[in-house]
Amino acid sequence: MASGSVERESPVARPGGVSVGDLVAAVPRRLVEEAVDACGLDGPVPDGELPLHLTAYVVMALCLLPGEPVEDVAQTVVAELSRPDGVRGVAPGPLTASGIGRARRRLGPDVLRETFSLLATASSDWVVLGDRSRYAFATFGAAARIGVAQCWRVPPQVPLPVLEVLRDGSYLSVLIDPDLTACERAKCLLEAWSGVKPDPDAAHTVRVVEDGDADRLVTTLRDPEEVTAAELADAHRQWRRQSATDGGPCSALRGPGGVRSTDPDLVHQEIWAHLLVEYAVNSTTWA
Repeated sequence: MASGSVERESPVARPGGVSVGDLVAAVPRRLVEEAVDACGLDGPVPDGELPLHLTAYVVMALCLLPGEPVEDVAQTVVAELSRPDGVRGVAPGPLTASGIGRARRRLGPDVLRETFSLLATASSDWVVLGDRSRYAFATFGAAARIGVAQCWRVPPQVPLPVLEVLRDGSYLSVLIDPDLTACERAKCLLEAWSGVKPDPDAAHTVRVVEDGDADRLVTTLRDPEEVTAAELADAHRQWRRQSATDGGPCSALRGPGGVRSTDPDLVHQEIWAHLLVEYAVNSTTWA
């Protein structure tokens, strides 16, 4: 795509065919607007500014298309939402990086978090799958705090001490924020050993499935009666094979730099956007 240009009939897509249109289909505007209302942000839109539902899709599209300039991504979103079969929105003024930044600050970190929570509530059997190239404690913790089921293949350097071995060979462990001090991490480990429920901002009790010599899966699904270690390992391998074949979920969030923002609120905003994009890419790939 040439800089500044948008082809309305062919929205920009990631390799593997996941487009902004797929994103809009997977994350319905109805849920985004419910999230805006729940966060008390349903007031009038300043003249010439992006409406909040459009801003939400722009942030998600920035995660879907990490190599694209901000203005081009925003233009693509506006074009897609203006299509006859798309989700109509209020046409904003000229789209500039500064204007998009203002809109993102108005949106804040909570709307996309609430949107993700609404999606999770609507999909009770939904399990987030993630790979080690995109694993981060903050991302895992953000979803865990709202009760979303997850299963991630984690990097080999992530410490996972054995707390209790389960009957299917998996074991319970504690996932601790690596940014804590050594003393804070030691305290979390001692609490886990003693059976104290960890502070969710600092640590999470998880189940670990060892799949081969190097691969370890970390999941919030802790009951082997609900899903066995073998079933989790098989499902995750199948997901990775599909991803390697068609550029699907595993590659969807791989972008230079991970997040674009430095402001803490906008970083949290992008974390939730990444999780929503992961959902959208999985929905498109496995549809």
